[in-house]
Amino acid sequence: MSWPALIPPSVLLCACAGAWTAETPPTIPPPVAASTDSPAAAPTKATAASAGYSFTTNQQLRYVYELKQDTSFDSAGDALAYSTIMVWSFVAMPTTVTSERVELGVTILAIKASMSGPGSHHEIDTAHPTSEAQKDPLFGHLFALDGAGLVVALDPRDGRVLSVQGGDAIAAAIAKRDTRFGPGEASPQEAQAKAAYSSEALTRMWGEMLALPTSGPQIVPLGPPFSGALERRWSGMAYTLGLPTGVDHLDLAMGREPVAVAGAVTAVVGKGSVAPANGAPGAAEGELAFVLTLTALTQPVVEKQVLHWRLSQAKP
Repeated sequence: MSWPALIPPSVLLCACAGAWTAETPPTIPPPVAASTDSPAAAPTKATAASAGYSFTTNQQLRYVYELKQDTSFDSAGDALAYSTIMVWSFVAMPTTVTSERVELGVTILAIKASMSGPGSHHEIDTAHPTSEAQKDPLFGHLFALDGAGLVVALDPRDGRVLSVQGGDAIAAAIAKRDTRFGPGEASPQEAQAKAAYSSEALTRMWGEMLALPTSGPQIVPLGPPFSGALERRWSGMAYTLGLPTGVDHLDLAMGREPVAVAGAVTAVVGKGSVAPANGAPGAAEGELAFVLTLTALTQPVVEKQVLHWRLSQAKP
């Protein structure tokens, strides 16, 4: 939940700065799971089913990652539903390999994205740029990620991600594409992109993608705008996601008065599985459903959110 989504699901809509128009729902980023442990934490104990990764420096690993987000809510007595699909193709190459640290050089090859709902349709493919697609108010900024690079450092013993670098360059490229402002004027996309592609946010996202089974429950911190964490429990190579025992909701807060948004996440139910291949991440799949209750300008909105994600290896 956050995964090889090269745009973390948790910032999927935040990264689309300024996209909340009359045709798009007042959705905020879903509370997708993030890193399994703090980057400073000690290695967790991997289960016998997954004895860690065994990368080699001659590997060239190509992946396809798909994220689908379905959002439904009631507005002025009407039931509305929106569906967003994003597909990333990327290649990962181990550049440093030791028993305790691996660095992966990641290059984003292409991104496809679509969003549909009442009176609204957006669709782009960075492999086939058009003038219209590059100006798309919801997804046009994704062309800035085409060919972008990241460096992902992880502990191969348990899949724990230590850091991710390269997000600053992505954020700068996104802000540069916003030509609505003159010299010296900061684009509002800049601050949003910096938060979406910060090292902390990307570390949480890749921590989910590379997570491996452990013998005990894993705490999954979510990051802003959510407070608290989810809990992952493994059974073999499969896991469940939910609120920690004794917790019935998570709070969230974003924005400032007079347009501050407060809310709560409830009814969290998730599951997934991983299947490493040849010592590297192989296939992974998961889903998460939850209810998001928001209050903005005193008007409550109740959203039902369903996320589904899938990672698969592609031929080089």
